[in-house]
Amino acid sequence: MKKNNISFIIPCWGDRHEFEKCFMDNLKNIGSNVAEIIIGTDNQTAISIKSILKKTISSFSDNALPSIRLIVVFGKVNKSLILNICYKISRSKNILFCDCDVIIPLDTLRKMYNHSENGDIAYIEKVHNIDIDNTIIDKNMSTISSIKNLIKITANNGASVTVEKNAIFPSESARSGPGIIAINREFFKIADGYNSKLEGYGWEDIDLMIRVGLVSHAQIKPTGIAHERRNIPDRKTLDRRLLSDSRNYQNCLANYCIGETKGTFTYDSTNTKYETFNYIQG
Repeated sequence: MKKNNISFIIPCWGDRHEFEKCFMDNLKNIGSNVAEIIIGTDNQTAISIKSILKKTISSFSDNALPSIRLIVVFGKVNKSLILNICYKISRSKNILFCDCDVIIPLDTLRKMYNHSENGDIAYIEKVHNIDIDNTIIDKNMSTISSIKNLIKITANNGASVTVEKNAIFPSESARSGPGIIAINREFFKIADGYNSKLEGYGWEDIDLMIRVGLVSHAQIKPTGIAHERRNIPDRKTLDRRLLSDSRNYQNCLANYCIGETKGTFTYDSTNTKYETFNYIQG
């Protein structure tokens, strides 16, 4: 794996206490094996993220770390908008988008990089929940190995995409991780990036993979494992997420049916105000 060929991008905004520990673990695991790490946030969260970055980075010597930059996006934000802006300022041929509560082992990073380098899209096959002692949670053992909900879309030109809408692995306390994606930057560009018109929670990552697959014939590869620091939402938040996920799903299906395969990167990159803070120069 060529270090200078992959950018590691993390969106984080709002009240996400698990980010600090996950960022530290990711620096330990993969920090010296990527060209740069870019954290995207909003103006309201920027102060706390800056504090975390300063504290965490001080635990390492500068020569043990890649370039580290913070992107503060102004105005109303969502995950897709933040990731589009982070992509805009990224420099590497391959991009890995990682949720702020997920820890990526080095072996998984290498596998995902190889798929991206070979012209495919990779996402995490299994994300294990872990407790505060970094122990995989497997207390609720089950006789069921996996439950998968797949979606397959075939275009008139013969392009076909099959992706897991979601999957759970009850006996391992794990789920699939379609929100952690490795992709070649040219494929991202062809699909015009994420669709920031999607609102609320859910479906933006799967939508990107489907659109890239439809326009590029890239294969989608479930790859490797990762660990997640569990952030259990309250009932009200969970209901709101399920509703927005369903709404985004329906909107995306409607877009595919009319041949709309473009995201909003071009628009976002020219109409969004943001500021860049350099912590480690690359």
